[in-house]
Amino acid sequence: ELELDDISLLRVWSWKTKHNITDSAFDDLDFVFPDSVSSGKLPKAKAARRRIEFLAKFKATYEECCINSCLNYVGANEGLDKCPYCKELRWTGNKKPRKVWKPISIIPQLRALYLNPDMTEKMKYRHDFVPKEGVIQDVYDGLVYAALREKDVVVGEVPQDYKFFCQETDVALGFSTDGFGPFKTRLQTC
Repeated sequence: ELELDDISLLRVWSWKTKHNITDSAFDDLDFVFPDSVSSGKLPKAKAARRRIEFLAKFKATYEECCINSCLNYVGANEGLDKCPYCKELRWTGNKKPRKVWKPISIIPQLRALYLNPDMTEKMKYRHDFVPKEGVIQDVYDGLVYAALREKDVVVGEVPQDYKFFCQETDVALGFSTDGFGPFKTRLQTC
């Protein structure tokens, strides 16, 4: 169970995120609302971010990317000084990245879902789903999903004695990389 102060922090942080409130404006809330219930209890944005990362049980990392979102400077691209696609420089004159983003690993997110009893129950939907012949009402009515449910899992060329999605805790993830915009303005896509 979360403490009341943590719940209040998460609510105000949700408001900050939803309305694109700057860290500087967030830091002024106690000054602007001195008589509020949370007055004096609200941490500065930097401390709030650390507390939320602690509560979430995972920490966001920052990765450098092209100013036009053409690529991330990781892996084979890690040593590049400019984007091979648009030719834009990676850094400013003082060697600061021109653009960064915060990918969040999926594993801690899935763990967090299963640590929440309500979400654990909701995630059983896939396992409990019963398809209706000739009717497409959900992604789980799809041909690919149905075929996978009949296929044995193979690990390192060794067939296992179970099929895909046979356990109620199995997760079916969908992933799309065509035209999503990971940055605030949504003007650039990956």
